[in-house]
Amino acid sequence: MFCPRCGAENPDNGQVCQQCGAPLSLSSATLAPRPTSTLAIVSLAAGVAAYVFIPIIGAVIAVITGHMAIREIDRSGGRLEGRTLAVIGLVLGYIHLAIDVLVLLLFVFFGVAWCGCFGSTCVFAGLGDLLGTPTPSIY
Repeated sequence: MFCPRCGAENPDNGQVCQQCGAPLSLSSATLAPRPTSTLAIVSLAAGVAAYVFIPIIGAVIAVITGHMAIREIDRSGGRLEGRTLAVIGLVLGYIHLAIDVLVLLLFVFFGVAWCGCFGSTCVFAGLGDLLGTPTPSIY
């Protein structure tokens, strides 16, 4: 059970808070539900939006606000909820960023391979020389 005044965790059968001495009545604990962290909600929403509306920006927002939410929840002393929402937002954001990096690497790899095949017709025609692969001549 958490103290309604200071948020300290106490045994379930306790009558007063061990930290601040406030009375721990069952009615006060049920009347005041703990609010959910707004940053955790933003992290989850941005993590979902990264897959639907705003790919890279949403993932970055999900990761940043997810870490901020977890820190805020940890420092609240039990007064805030939403850790699960923040973790889900973090996971969605990190997975999306990993997919973005993988797609970028595939584009670079296949772009270099394509340019190596077509020689001087590509903007990156000299890139084959830099990588040590000969560029086939079309003449």
